[in-house]
Order: sequence, then C-alpha cells, then structure tokens
Amino acid sequence: MTSTRAVSPPVQVTVADDRTINVDTVGTLCLDTLVYLHNSKFTRRIYISNVYIVPGLSVTLLSLAKLIQAGNTVRFEDNLWTVTRGKRRCPVLQAFEHNGVYAVATPEHQFRTAVVHAFAAAVQHESLMQAHRRLGHLNYDDCRHLALGTAVTDVNIARGPAPGKCTACALAKATIAHAPSRRTTDTTAAAAVCHVDLSGLVAKSYHGSLYYMVAVWRGYVKVYGLKTKNDATARTNDFLRFIERQASVPVSEIKVIRTDGGTEFRNQDFRRLVGAEGVRHQHTTRYRSRQNGVAERAIRTLTEMAAAMMIEARLPHYLWEDALQHAAYIRNRVPKRGQSQSPHQHLFGSTPNLSKLPVFGQSMAVRTPEEVRRKHFRFYGRGAVGAFVGFNEDTKGYKVYVPGYGRPIKETTDVIVLDTLLYDEIVLDDDASPPPEGGGEDDHQADELVDEAAIALPSSNGRDPSRMRDVTAILRDTSLPKAVVDAANGTPALTDRRRSERISAREITTSFLCLAELIREPLNMVEARRSPQWEQWRQAITVEIAALKANNPFTLIDLPPGAHVLNNTVQFRLKTGPDGKIVQYKARVCARGDLQIYMVDYIETHAPVADLVCVRVFFVLAAKLQTTIRQGDVPAAHLKADVKETIYVRQVKEFEEPGQEHKVWELNKALYGLKQAGRQRNIEIDNYLRGYGLKPSNGDACLYHMLIGGGLLLVCLYVDDILVAHTDQEQVLRLMTGLSMSSRISCFAAVSNTIT
Repeated sequence: MTSTRAVSPPVQVTVADDRTINVDTVGTLCLDTLVYLHNSKFTRRIYISNVYIVPGLSVTLLSLAKLIQAGNTVRFEDNLWTVTRGKRRCPVLQAFEHNGVYAVATPEHQFRTAVVHAFAAAVQHESLMQAHRRLGHLNYDDCRHLALGTAVTDVNIARGPAPGKCTACALAKATIAHAPSRRTTDTTAAAAVCHVDLSGLVAKSYHGSLYYMVAVWRGYVKVYGLKTKNDATARTNDFLRFIERQASVPVSEIKVIRTDGGTEFRNQDFRRLVGAEGVRHQHTTRYRSRQNGVAERAIRTLTEMAAAMMIEARLPHYLWEDALQHAAYIRNRVPKRGQSQSPHQHLFGSTPNLSKLPVFGQSMAVRTPEEVRRKHFRFYGRGAVGAFVGFNEDTKGYKVYVPGYGRPIKETTDVIVLDTLLYDEIVLDDDASPPPEGGGEDDHQADELVDEAAIALPSSNGRDPSRMRDVTAILRDTSLPKAVVDAANGTPALTDRRRSERISAREITTSFLCLAELIREPLNMVEARRSPQWEQWRQAITVEIAALKANNPFTLIDLPPGAHVLNNTVQFRLKTGPDGKIVQYKARVCARGDLQIYMVDYIETHAPVADLVCVRVFFVLAAKLQTTIRQGDVPAAHLKADVKETIYVRQVKEFEEPGQEHKVWELNKALYGLKQAGRQRNIEIDNYLRGYGLKPSNGDACLYHMLIGGGLLLVCLYVDDILVAHTDQEQVLRLMTGLSMSSRISCFAAVSNTIT
C-alpha cells in the first residue's frame, strides 16, 4: 500500500463465509503484474485506488465491475482475461483461470509456480534434463512430444522452464559454423584488404617452381612461382613494392594483409615485413582456409583456366607456371560481373588492349637469331615453329615455347602468328627433293627412320593428347637420332629427303591403343578382384604360392613377441608372345621392402643390372662373331638366394593356410620385394660364373666373357634372364647344363624378343 486514509463511518464487507467485517481504512495498492504479449513476457506496475484493507483476509480480491467503472476494458479469451487501458488498448493486467478462480499473474506467482513444478517433478515426474539424458540425449522438443503422445507409455516429464544447454551434447554434436554467403564487411573496409595465399606441391615447372602464390588486391591478381614455401615473404614484399611503384592507387590504401595460418606466413620474417609496412596481419583459424575466400577463389579460377588452356594446347606439364601467369594476365584485363572497369584499369588507370592476344598454345613462327643460326643451323630455315605461352611483363615481347635445341622458352618480338595450335597436327614434308649426292650412309639411315616414325604419328583428324604422348614415348624409347625427334617436335628437318613410298597408316596407332586397353594389368588386389579376369588372376596367385612352397623359401611360425613383421603385396603381369597375344597371367608375391628397417632387416642392397647399351653390345658382338645365342629364364629367381637376416612376412590375405591364419612366414630364402633379394641372387650366380672361368667386363659387371674352345664365350645377366653366346653350340650347352644344376636356370631357347 502506498497511501492510506481512514473511513468514517466504517464500511461493512461480507466475505465468502458470510462473515461481516468492518473496514475503516482505504488506500492505494501498488501491484507488479506479468503481461504476456506476442510470445514475450513483460512486467507492468499498476496503481489501484480505493482499496479496502480487510483485516484477516489472506488474499487480494479485485472487482471486475469496479475495474470497468474506472474506464478499463476487460477481454475474456479461453482461460484468460486481460485488462487493457487507453486508446492503444495496452494490456496492464492479466489473470489465468485456476480451479474456478482467476488469479492475477505476478512475478511472485511465477516464482511460486516454478517452485511448485520443481517440487512436483522431484516427487512424481522426472525433469526434462533427466529424460533427455535417459533417452540418449534426444533433443528437448522430441522428449516433450514423446511424453505427451501415445507412442510410448510411462514417460512422465514434469512441467517447468527449459533446462540450459547440455554440455555432453555441445561436445558431441559440435558443428562447423557456416561461412557467410555474402561479404560481412563494407566495401571500403574490403578494399583495404590484400589477400595472399599459397598452393602446391606441384611437379617442378620449367622455371624451377614447386609452389605458386597469389596476391589479390581490389580484384587485381598477381601470380608468383616459389621454389620453397620460405619464398612467400619475399614475394609478398615484391607485390607491395610493385603496387607502390606502378599502381595509380597508393600502397598506403592497403591496411590489412590476410593469409592462411601456414608457417610460411606466421614466422618472424613475415611479422617483420608487416611491421615495417605498418599493416595488420590477419590469418585464418586452423582448418578454416575459406576465411580467406578471396584468395582461395582466385587460386581455383586461375587453376581451372590454366588447366583448360594446357589441355587444349597439349603442351608439356612443366609449363604450368606460364599458363597460370597468362591466366592472371587475362583475368586482370576482364571486368568482373557488375563492373564496367577491369582490375587493371582500376588500379593502373590505363585501358588494356587485347587486339594482339593470341590463343594460348597457338603456333608461332619464331625467327632464329642470326648469330645462333650461323653457328648451329646455317643450312636450316630462318625460323622455327613454337607455341605462344604468354607475355612477360618485364620484357616487351612474346613468350614462345620452341621444342628442340637450346632453351625451350624464348622471349622475342620476331614472330609470325599462325592459324593453328602447335600440336593440332604434325606433318612431315613428303614433297621434299631427294638428298644431295654424296650423302653419307648415316643421313640415309636417319631418312629411313623418319619415314618409319611418320607412320606412328597421329593424324590431323583429332586431338588426342594420349596419342601425342605415345609418339613421344616411342621416339624416346627407341633412341632415334635427333633428326627424328626434332621432326616430330615440329622443328625443321636436318636433311631434305626423298618422297616416302610407304603407305600412310596413321590408323595403326589407334588400333594398337585399342588392343592395349582391352585387358589391363591390375595395380593391386582390389583392382584384380574387380577385373573381369579375376578367375585367371586368382589362379595365378594360387600358382605363385604353390611355387613358393615348392622352393621352400619360408617356414610358418608364430610371430615372436616384439619381432618386426613385413606386409606383402601382389603384383600382376600379362605375359605376351611375339605376336602380342596373351600367353600367361602371372602374379608375383612380394614383400613390402619399403617397411624394412636398416641394420635389422638388411644391410647392403646393391645389385648390378645390365644396362641396355650393354645388352645391345652383346647382340652386336654375337652378330659380328656369328655365334649361337640362347636365352635362359630363372623361375622365381630371387627365391633361390639365401638370406642372412631373420625376416618375418605376413601371409597373403585370403590365401592363408587353413587353420594357421594367425601365423607368419619366417624367410629361409629371399623373396621378391626385399631390398637385398637382387643382391643375394646376383652373388650366387656371380660366384658360379667366376668359378667357371668367366670374367666381368670393365664397362659393365653384368657382361661376362671368356676365351674357350677357340672362340669367345659371352654371358649377359639382366635380373632373372641370362643370355649365352658362343660360336660352338657345345660350349653353350655345357654352360647351360652347369647353370641348370647350380642355379636351376631353365627354359633355355632361342631368343624370340628382347627389351631393346
């Protein structure tokens, strides 16, 4: 009560039990009420005048008639009535029906209700948090619906306020905060941020770079190739100096440099750089590189552009850095969506001119400098064909990739732009005049080889990069003269040659490619199971394991405690005959030598293998001396050699010994894949050949020779194959018999095909 006054004479008041009480005091009541409006809760303070103070009455009673007479409006809704006042009908008091009586909502009433509900929950029902935990941390709403519905019984949840966040749920159900779909800073603040990011590791570029870095400011992108990540600080400094000297916008407009959290940016040198420049360094949180989304998007855009250009041009992969820089050159001169100026014009104030922009990879006739031509190419043409790979902003000219002699990338202005890409087609001139008289035998041989290579070159009907790579591989592997390689690469031929009389057979290349793709050698056991030839491969594995057991290279034992054990892998190979048909499906069980520990599983590993030049020398000598040649094969060659170390290898999965799946192999002899297997095998054969009287040559330890029976006995070793040659076939048979008995070399026969 805020104020009271006496009433004379006293007023008689009749209460519910028919008692009459004399009231002699009237006052003004200050009442705090709770009003619920639009799903929100408000507290109102109202003053009610002419309130009778009745001694002994434990509750306060309000008369609706008196409230209406005082100018208020009363509205009834379901179990609620609301008292409003004024033109806006603002609610000032609300009462809820309870047991036939309307009770005014007050803060004290709410507190008492919460206490009662909590007490009732403790006595009769479980709390919402208890139900949440008992039901496997089910969300609160589903817990309530479960208690109110009929899907289950005896789930009683007490009414009351919702509990706070569950700590266990917060830890177990933590999610990634979604990145904003729109910029969260205004345009002015965003224009002051320079975004820098690094990407790699990539195969080494022509310029020696393994990584590349992009710096983005106001839409302008600059690409830098990096040899190491530590170069990021220096390249960032170069970008700031570039903007300072070249841009019409002052570098002081850069207020923030934003990077990811990599150590190439979070180091002392980078902190010293940003400190000297007076800019802030912002970095992303861990594993949240999208916080630097501008740089991330620039990397993706440039990478996709460069990849598309490289695919179309079919240039070597080591030109990726030039493709990236050319992509950045183009993006800087193209306005973004919704803008009328390009980033280059906005930053430097000049309108770019793209009228002389060639297609990346477009053919260009490049003039050879006179000084170089006189020294190396005096009788060639004055130019060479190359491919456009971009502009150098530090040099006034084109960057042109010219395969062949000298440095492949040349910077020059002496070019003639052609209408095709460099590798659109490869055409060897068949209309040239015959070679001049007196030409040497080597020139004629090179001319014939060029004719043969022309058959394997791709046709001009399509652009298949795989075919182009196949041609390059053919030219490389066959060690043709440089004239042939230059001709295939598009450089001028060394000599004029006669018109080829051979039938053009460019379709043969495609046919061979199709045959090669019919059956593919699996790379691992998973691919073998998915292969249509799985039954053949499974049989090959069974045969291989049976061969292993026949040679007794291992013993099945329980793995000793603490012993180091190696895993195994299976290699698959198709063995073909001279006509290219499949002769045998072969599987080879190998130990995982990459898991061997030095000084535990092995010590020395070197094993000599005959060089291809040595093999060619063997055949040259055999042909010159008109000898008989026999080729021997060592079945399971490495399994014949003993091992000194104790090595344990697991059994092949799904091919274990029944009932002994838990056991491992203790190797008695070497196994394919071991680091020392080749060495041990070579030592055994070398000891026998030296004991026979053969001596290794000084040029190659795998080529043995011996004068016997009036002729030269030659032996060449190549892994598990051996070649024997002598003019007297009896000498060959004698050595073959000895090798068969000592090293179990078999399958001696005439040479059908070789690796050369």
